[in-house]
Amino acid sequence: MQNRPNARKIQKLARKLAKAHKTMSYPQIAKAFGITTPTGAPNPRLVKWLTEGYRPSHEDTLRRSGLLADAPPVIHDEPARRVLTGPWKLDSRWVSPEEALK
Repeated sequence: MQNRPNARKIQKLARKLAKAHKTMSYPQIAKAFGITTPTGAPNPRLVKWLTEGYRPSHEDTLRRSGLLADAPPVIHDEPARRVLTGPWKLDSRWVSPEEALK
């Protein structure tokens, strides 16, 4: 999977932002498109830079500007006994998950 979006995707976002700037201010655009600072506040400066042709390189900035998809959730390998709950039928008798996995 590619870590950085291609130039076309950045240019497309820049065109959308420039079109929106005809009717809205940079802070309003930042709120509308969800472009934020690391603290979560709207980032009008980044909106302005993107419309002027800036290409962010840091993964965090790309993610906050909507150019990268969110990372898939990490599923940790846990023992089955921690995941399975409740009684299980083993042959003809009911047992706990710990007994069934032995």
